[in-house]
Amino acid sequence: MYMTGRERKMLHILLTAQHQYTTLAELAEHLQVSQRTVQRELQKLEDICTQFNLKLDKQAGRGMKLTGDSADFNKLESALLQVPSSELDPGERKILLLHYLMKQDSVVKLVELANEFQLATAALSQLLDELEEFLNPYGVTIIRRRGYGIELSGDEKSKRRSLANLMMEELESSSIYSIHEGQLFNQRTLDHRVFSIVSKEEFDQVDRLIKTEIAQLPYPLTDSAYVSLLLHICLSLERIRAGSTVEHNEELLDDFKQLSEYGIAQTIISVISEAFNLQIEEQETGYITIHLKTAKRRFQEQFVDQLTDPELAVTVHQLVRAISDRMNVNLIDDPDLIEGLIAHIEPGIQRAKEKNYTYNPLTKRIKKEYPVLFEAVRSGLSEVLPAYEFPDGEIAFLALHFGSALEGVTGPDSLNVLVVCASGIGTSKMIASRLNKEFDEFKSITLSAISEVEKHLDRTHFDLIISTVGLSGLAEDYLLVNPLLPQQDAERIRAAIQTIKPLKKPSAMKQKPDDPVPFLHRLKLMNQYATAVEQVLRQFRLESLGDIRKFKHVLTKIDDSLYEENIISDRGAVLESLSAREDIGGMGIPDTGLALYHCRDGAVKQPVFRLYDLDRPHTLKGMDGEPTAVSRLILMISPSETDNRGAEVLSSISGSLVEEEYTMHLVRNGDQQEVFQFLQKTLNQFYTTKSHQLMEGSS
Repeated sequence: MYMTGRERKMLHILLTAQHQYTTLAELAEHLQVSQRTVQRELQKLEDICTQFNLKLDKQAGRGMKLTGDSADFNKLESALLQVPSSELDPGERKILLLHYLMKQDSVVKLVELANEFQLATAALSQLLDELEEFLNPYGVTIIRRRGYGIELSGDEKSKRRSLANLMMEELESSSIYSIHEGQLFNQRTLDHRVFSIVSKEEFDQVDRLIKTEIAQLPYPLTDSAYVSLLLHICLSLERIRAGSTVEHNEELLDDFKQLSEYGIAQTIISVISEAFNLQIEEQETGYITIHLKTAKRRFQEQFVDQLTDPELAVTVHQLVRAISDRMNVNLIDDPDLIEGLIAHIEPGIQRAKEKNYTYNPLTKRIKKEYPVLFEAVRSGLSEVLPAYEFPDGEIAFLALHFGSALEGVTGPDSLNVLVVCASGIGTSKMIASRLNKEFDEFKSITLSAISEVEKHLDRTHFDLIISTVGLSGLAEDYLLVNPLLPQQDAERIRAAIQTIKPLKKPSAMKQKPDDPVPFLHRLKLMNQYATAVEQVLRQFRLESLGDIRKFKHVLTKIDDSLYEENIISDRGAVLESLSAREDIGGMGIPDTGLALYHCRDGAVKQPVFRLYDLDRPHTLKGMDGEPTAVSRLILMISPSETDNRGAEVLSSISGSLVEEEYTMHLVRNGDQQEVFQFLQKTLNQFYTTKSHQLMEGSS
């Protein structure tokens, strides 16, 4: 039957929220029309529902929801996906228009394009304006000249990124996700004409082919990042078949080869190449490497040590300090904030460096509801990382982390709650903090990726399930909410709480419903941290290296000394690792006279923190990319084994360096005893915090 684009959108909103009531105001906000306009559409909506054996249940003061059998819901959803191009909404049209322009080998006439999309020339011109605005940050332009026609201009890498992100934007806003293992979201989503750009069968095949390789990453990807990767690969296959490949200069490609992600990307390309019988150039391996390196990561405590290096910890602490100053609060002692930022900031910097922008569906709302915090994060990034330009979406992601820290207040025990989120730690932590602050009744809030919902439900009883995305195949009722938890969502949760009778536990102990870390393992971890702390303290010293003319000889002398002390097993190993790290980016800490040299290497036997004075100042590249004079060198090295806690201990030291100005001054000018006292205090605080977390089962 015929449906207008607005009717289709309204029904889709009601389908996504089928477990709960949606108000006129919420529908009007989604559609960006008046409530009176929505009211006029309701009679037609009821007629459509009747034809699918569904009912529009309307209740004064609560709103409306669809009721009926699941089979009839499925029929309606399938019907909504079968629409002519003339009834596509602007977002859907932009995807098809960009894809069409990418496929053209020559200039396209405006009339030809208008006929293809069944649009008047004026409407097409407006759509091209909107698309061009979206493409600007990617460096892709639409050339439009009278008498010439229309042509897409930009490099292949940027074109692919822009199309994949535009598709992700539509997918995030219109998809219902599946909780079933091995099936991330409702497959009928891919039946939509917009996603006919990629073959549904090919999409599923790529998913099956790369899952094993993605599991080899040292960090887990968020659900949305994984779907984005699948889209990038499928679009790349189409473009490779059309003869369009990405290009990187040889120097950049050599840099990629030093990354752990490159080996995984190589295997992915090999598997894909064999499965689809394609000859794929090495440049495409670099493209996948960039995507893996810049992908959003799902935060898990056991991955923090693998993600952290001392330089990154310094950057995170500088950023927290800068934003604390702007917001007039002290956030530097919040370990959850620090760990969350460490998981997010490295891929965020990589995205800014590569101009590989990612879609953030909450950007406009965050800017509107948290304007002061948003601007504080923007200016803090400009101060700490002036070499990079962060788009609003990236700033909004980081603002979620800081918003979570500012909101975080825990209440008394009562209910166990599961919070489901597709887009990562920032969003899920924000809503968890809002829930803790808003509701005293919540005892425990468990954060879950979509792919892990069934595992959590099998293992633990939850009194309430709250999701920021629609879920398909979930037998239990759940509440669908906006991640920023507006007042109407909070009221809906409060109403649900009144109907819940939580299971009473006989024990009065405050214990997590499912402690993933056994007690003996926690004791083992405590011993590992204690050993690493003791090794760092025993090996600390401040040495003078004398007058050395060439800086490479400085690193050689340090390497020789470490080998002779039996701290490293291979002479030259640390020299090689430090030199390789130096090639990647600057090591000088701007405006301090200090340089931070660090590495993890298999030849290192134990973690070491040392200071070296240089009689002759050396000019080195700073972390901000500018030359800086260095007269004291900080050395941090640790073993490469993942069960060695040395890297995490060293990162706590590097983070402490920038917490207070006097600390940096002390490390720059202090003698051995003064710095040792600082080291003892810092590591005592670190170990005490870790012990407390481990004995409570929180790490």
